[in-house]
Amino acid sequence: MCKHENWKTARTIEDVAKMAKTISGSIGFTLHPDFPKAKYANAFISYDNRSHCCLSWDLYLWDEKAAMLPPYNKDNFPIGKRI
Repeated sequence: MCKHENWKTARTIEDVAKMAKTISGSIGFTLHPDFPKAKYANAFISYDNRSHCCLSWDLYLWDEKAAMLPPYNKDNFPIGKRI
């Protein structure tokens, strides 16, 4: 996300969400718990593993159905690629 043209002006979770939505094939995003002090964020186009909620940054998905699917499956995200 740091290569996005508006990254330097991102101050809120809504700013990050808007930027992540512009990334082709994104299913959601994650950002550092201390954002914007710690300016780290990633857009996701797929996932294949879920960490325990206390050991990972929050994952924000675009729709609730995607959040309930089992980890990465080519049938669930046919336009994505494994990362």
